[in-house]
Amino acid sequence: MKSMQLQKMKRRLTWLGLPILLAGLLSFSILNYGSLTSSLDDQNDYTSELVKTYGTLANYTNHTGPFTLLELPTDELVIPHKGGDWYDAGIFIRLHQHTYTANEDIINWTWQNYYNGIVACNRQLFHY
Repeated sequence: MKSMQLQKMKRRLTWLGLPILLAGLLSFSILNYGSLTSSLDDQNDYTSELVKTYGTLANYTNHTGPFTLLELPTDELVIPHKGGDWYDAGIFIRLHQHTYTANEDIINWTWQNYYNGIVACNRQLFHY
């Protein structure tokens, strides 16, 4: 019974996914590649802007990055402190105990990192 329902669901997803895939392929063929390549005056400028765009992802898995902010308040991640190591003014304890405030540095750093990435992507889209 469940295998029949699974097969029906796969068929429906296939028939729903095909028009989306075709629309995506069609939109790529409509693009004006001449305007894109003419705006790339210097390959180094393009590469440096691209590096800035992806560079904002470098801090994602850092112990003070977005991954920690997302996982530490859950039971999936614990950062124990031993003596003075990894105490960091008690932020990890407050995150784990859900007693943090909106003024915590780790929250501000995370939002700043996200917005830096958004600005870099928008700059890339605007210029190129």
